Amino acid sequence: MTKREIRTSVMFTLLLCTLTACAHRVGSQVPVTHFEQALVSNAILASVNNSVTHGVIASNQAGVLPTDKAKAVLAQTERIAKVSDELTTILAKGPDAATLEATKIRELIGQVQLSVTALVADGSLGIKNPESQQTVLAEVQTIGVVANQILAQLQLGGVLK
Repeated sequence: MTKREIRTSVMFTLLLCTLTACAHRVGSQVPVTHFEQALVSNAILASVNNSVTHGVIASNQAGVLPTDKAKAVLAQTERIAKVSDELTTILAKGPDAATLEATKIRELIGQVQLSVTALVADGSLGIKNPESQQTVLAEVQTIGVVANQILAQLQLGGVLK
């Protein structure tokens, strides 16, 4: 994945996050519910995490990210992917079922935040190329923002009290 593709992916994701706040169903004036927005945000989280994973692999293959650093980052992105999968499973059952698993949802979002904190703590993520470093760091931070959006959307929708 080229730097331009990564930048485009990050910008598209941020634009999509902004647009979901005022989305409507196709062919309808009925606004999207907060729960539906949380579903979209979870899909965005998975997409951005996937982009980070591919960016790290590409940086390692290009020789700008040492293998030990790449493995550490990939371990965190794997954790985030598993959390997103668990969230998808819970949310797919609908808002009522998700309410019953509110504690688990909060725990999962907390796990994402811990992974983001671990990734950002280094600041550079071990990437030698400054442009690649900034791009991957921005994507990692986007994951944290989107995780917070999921939590907020579920709270606004009454799923999480």
